[in-house]
Amino acid sequence: MGDGLLLSAGRKWKSRRKLLTPAFHYQILSNFTGTFYENSVTLCDVLKERCPIGEKREIDISPLAARCSLDIICECAMGIRINAQREDSKYVKAIERIVHIVVERFKHPWLISDAVFSLSSLGREHEKLLKIVHDFTDLVISKRRKELDGNQPLENQNEAVCGLKNVRPFLDLLLEARVDGKELNQNDIREEVNTFMFEGHDTVAASMSWFFYCMAANLQQQEKVWMELEEVFGGSDRECTLQDLPKLKYLECCIKETMRFYPSVSVVTRFLTEDLQLGDYLIPAGANVGVLISATHHNPRIYPNPSTFNPDRFLIEETKSRHPFAYIPFSAGPRNCIGQRFALIEEKVVLATVMRQFRFELTSDKPIPSLQTILKSLNGIKLLVSRR
Repeated sequence: MGDGLLLSAGRKWKSRRKLLTPAFHYQILSNFTGTFYENSVTLCDVLKERCPIGEKREIDISPLAARCSLDIICECAMGIRINAQREDSKYVKAIERIVHIVVERFKHPWLISDAVFSLSSLGREHEKLLKIVHDFTDLVISKRRKELDGNQPLENQNEAVCGLKNVRPFLDLLLEARVDGKELNQNDIREEVNTFMFEGHDTVAASMSWFFYCMAANLQQQEKVWMELEEVFGGSDRECTLQDLPKLKYLECCIKETMRFYPSVSVVTRFLTEDLQLGDYLIPAGANVGVLISATHHNPRIYPNPSTFNPDRFLIEETKSRHPFAYIPFSAGPRNCIGQRFALIEEKVVLATVMRQFRFELTSDKPIPSLQTILKSLNGIKLLVSRR
């Protein structure tokens, strides 16, 4: 990711955050609901191929959710379709493998050193994969730059790149941006695109996977979600639109309760710029402080019976008196997740589409939560899936 928005600091971070914030305005994000829906239909088709009518099949939902979210973020961030749910490519395999390598690297303290890591077989494999990812991103950036510099009407350009009219990927904003009167260079653009790819892919995939698990583990709540969907869509298979989303209140409560249980990012760190008195303890300025989001979300003083899955915690009347920092799946403050609204809209569209057509039940293979780059299951999330 280089020194993109997630990892940069100081003046660079402030200028990039200011530059990128308009891209996540609700009106702009609303243009992507068609992309979310199209890819959720593909996910449903993949599930149907594995689940004959009238049968239950054990399926690891994690890799399917990951490839669906990868398709979505590629279209929204770069304006290109990679068909990850249907086709293998060097880029898709490289993305998946790099995530595993990062996790493996941090299991071995001696590999934390860049010098040592670069000499290891894992480090050499990482460099080859990184070249595949960067070459792909550079190619897309160069192609898009040429198209924007051409004389085609913008609508035709967008349709040619991602098959959708009047939808501009985040890449366009970066290509047209000026910081201190200067265009962003190729490396600047690449590190922001790659940051979008990481933040908008693995985190959302994990969240959706845990949602399906929570539905399987709580069948009563799963049926309430389905009943709400039936009420909104009237048993039809029509597209889930932006206008439908405010009506899916119970679905949203279940999504939020899932993220309370299993926040994709379970720990964040903050650098103290001044002394902090925390109870009897004085934490000095200059210290790095780990904020344990999972612990906050399971604090019984805030959430009674925190180990119980209870979506009603997020009904409006329940949240009014709750401290705004009591629920922080997207972190909080100036460095909160810039894409949190994007993620919630994406999840609501995809999950609404899938839950209308499928039931999920537990298997004997219980997932093992593990904090890797994000909170995932060590053994996947295997569920019994059947058609409705």
